[in-house]
Amino acid sequence: AERIPVIGRLARLDHDRIAALLTLAATRRPAWLHTRRHRHGLLLAPLETGTYLGTDRVHTPDHRVHLAPPAFIAAAADLDAWAEGELGQSAALRLISKRERHSHNSWTHNAEPFVSAARSTNPLSMHPADAARYGLVANDVARITSTTGSIDAPVVLDDDLMEGVVSIAHGWGHAAADGLTIARDHAGVNVNYLSPDGIDSLESLTQMSRLTAIPVTITPRDTAAASHPG
Repeated sequence: AERIPVIGRLARLDHDRIAALLTLAATRRPAWLHTRRHRHGLLLAPLETGTYLGTDRVHTPDHRVHLAPPAFIAAAADLDAWAEGELGQSAALRLISKRERHSHNSWTHNAEPFVSAARSTNPLSMHPADAARYGLVANDVARITSTTGSIDAPVVLDDDLMEGVVSIAHGWGHAAADGLTIARDHAGVNVNYLSPDGIDSLESLTQMSRLTAIPVTITPRDTAAASHPG
């Protein structure tokens, strides 16, 4: 609309007009005057004690928040058995993800300063004792395998990690990113390929996926390639 002569000038949206449109869409009443006069927000009346939840927000029959529903109590009774099962997998390393302060999630990966030099990929961080146990040294390329898939990443040693725990930053893996030429050249690896998937992998009560403490095995990539030539 802005490209149309004369009409375009009238249709141009500045900060005030966008804010007014958003306010109208949200409130369905002509509140644009309030938006223009209170550019930094308008303080509403303070909440009254005891009214935050009430019948409008809690839809249980008695309008109370049930902190111990039967399904949660039953699941809690199985926690000890679940913990024993997890401890029984102690031979496997546990993969956790992390964020990097210079590369928050993925939105900086198409900017050269954020993916240059040592920041050009997301390596596998290992405790030195674990690396030695698996025959790896810094800068070796390791194959990380879960029940879902495998990825390859260079190794860095990190004394801050607990033994038995490995870590890879999430938000990488841009090899097929259309239009993100810099991100494609510094693709890194997509740690999501190692996350369990399918309905059976969801936590039964919350229906949440398991995205941390994932059991993985690690081998030097050359050894893994020789064992699995495909």
